[in-house]
Amino acid sequence: MPNRPYRTRFGISTTHTCIDCGRHMNIRGMLPSFWGREYFDDEWYARYEIPHVRAVWSNAIEAAVFSEYRQSLFFKDFYSEHVEPHLTPAQLARLGKRMTSSVEGGFGRMSSARIDQAGIAPDSPPRLRHCIVCSSHFVEPLSASRWQTQVLGGEWDVCDDCLRRAFPANEQHWQAVQKWGPEAGKPPDMRTVRGKKRLAADLRRLTELLGTTPMLHTNMRGLVLSPTWSSERRAEVVRHVKRMAVAETYAQVFGSWFEAMVAAGVLESGAKRVGRGTMVLAEDGDLCRSMAEKIVDDWLSSHGIPHEREPPYPKHETLNSLGRKRADWKVGRVYIEYLGLMTDAQYRRRAKEKRQLATALCLDVVVLEPHDLARLDTRLSWALK
Repeated sequence: MPNRPYRTRFGISTTHTCIDCGRHMNIRGMLPSFWGREYFDDEWYARYEIPHVRAVWSNAIEAAVFSEYRQSLFFKDFYSEHVEPHLTPAQLARLGKRMTSSVEGGFGRMSSARIDQAGIAPDSPPRLRHCIVCSSHFVEPLSASRWQTQVLGGEWDVCDDCLRRAFPANEQHWQAVQKWGPEAGKPPDMRTVRGKKRLAADLRRLTELLGTTPMLHTNMRGLVLSPTWSSERRAEVVRHVKRMAVAETYAQVFGSWFEAMVAAGVLESGAKRVGRGTMVLAEDGDLCRSMAEKIVDDWLSSHGIPHEREPPYPKHETLNSLGRKRADWKVGRVYIEYLGLMTDAQYRRRAKEKRQLATALCLDVVVLEPHDLARLDTRLSWALK
């Protein structure tokens, strides 16, 4: 099986000037390795993977992939959002049986190869940045996960290494990061074994830095660094989280993250536990289901824009017969949806149903995603008129 991805530029210049410090650098070595058009010439993939992917590859899939790359380069979970919806359960089952490599990986390689082959270039090329945490230079990700985009509020001022060390998915992931990264050599339980007093103190300090209750479900990736914060504040939050125990430890020691917040005395007045985290009050008193929703709600209220929280969609004979479907906000005649959990299959299904409902009823709906949090002035500019 081949083990060498090809480094391609994909229409991106290799010489950039850092937008933070003005340094002129060659970023070729910083570009991630993607398969280019050479993918089609590789003997192993040509025999075991490409025929199966091509059998279900369609114009609709290709159009979705090209559009995603032009708009926001690659999201690592673009497959689940832009490819999988175009495949039937029978096709997915056949691919799973016939392909020796992962189906998602196969579509990722085919996508990057077709982008290179077709000469597709991004509308907004990545920029050279200066990490506010470790001061190293890095290129804004060409392949960003949704959780990274949401944690940073769409403002890329922290490098990938600092993000992964501050926000491991769980205890096991932290052990892997620690084993192979710069943290190697330190005790393996550095962030997983802590006393209750230290854990509670760290949680109280995190609450002070965030200015609100940290609402987490399973790991630290539920945090959001508001794009309105200063660079110093954003950097301090990341540094503090890097020193904290992983969220899994809090659940093990206190029973759950919710119980940990209660024990630390940081639960906000009006906050309550729900299925996917903890609801918290926005500045105008609206209940929000995540820090990201609070950022959007606070933006609306700070600009004096009247808005309705969780308005019901109009009824539809088949798509909303009981009238239970709701948007996140409504401004005038426009509904606003924030899609922050698109990696969850059930969440994606519900989002798809809402899109179908909006199309059927010819409703005006504005969809916000994690990377939009840093540009609400642009995405919601219509509400200011």
